[in-house]
Amino acid sequence: MAGHSHWANIKRKKEAQDKKKSAAFSKAAKLILTAIKEGGINPDTNNALRLAIAYAKQVKMPNSNIERLIKKQSNKDLSQYKEYIYEALYHNIPILIRALSDNTNRTINDLKQVLNVYGARLVEKGAVSWQFSNVGLIKIALQEDNVEELELKILDLIEAIDFKNVKESNQNLLFVYVAKDKLKEYTDILQKANLNVIDSRLFYNFTGAKPEINNDIKDKLLELKEQLLSIDDVTDIWTAIE
Repeated sequence: MAGHSHWANIKRKKEAQDKKKSAAFSKAAKLILTAIKEGGINPDTNNALRLAIAYAKQVKMPNSNIERLIKKQSNKDLSQYKEYIYEALYHNIPILIRALSDNTNRTINDLKQVLNVYGARLVEKGAVSWQFSNVGLIKIALQEDNVEELELKILDLIEAIDFKNVKESNQNLLFVYVAKDKLKEYTDILQKANLNVIDSRLFYNFTGAKPEINNDIKDKLLELKEQLLSIDDVTDIWTAIE
């Protein structure tokens, strides 16, 4: 029995590791595809793609996978893709959904299918977006124990609006919020300062009154976000609840 218990524990650990690895690979693939749709397949001129590839290598995605993703996109007419921001409500919780699409009918149908399962719905433009402010977000992998020291170093280099210490995909990150029109400039500065920038993008920060919800609704909201992000066209989700 002891041996069986040991085997069961090993199996559970292996399944958990495989799940984390799969999630990290999926995130890396989406970052690469999104970056290509926004700025093309050349990492020398597409900073977002360069960051996405760096992240993919950081989570140990095989080079063959990365090359296959880029080659697949190189055969597509990426000029047809445009950015859309969709607004939704789930139990009066505001949701913003960013998509890059070449077919809005397909994207909207995919969104409605997922939202309907959870009793959520799309709402008209401006219905919830007024509760969010659009800023730039730079994500830095933490390599120092003293986070405050790192924040001071960053403030010597750029004008940051705010910082947040976040654990994402089992990785400790420092979120650096900046003015959206300074995002590219500040990302370049932090990279040249040899900080481990793993992502840089526009971000919608919720500034309204946070709704009170129970744990069940919070768990369902997390499920909804995951399902929405699994849609090919969807690149980002922002809600009133972190």
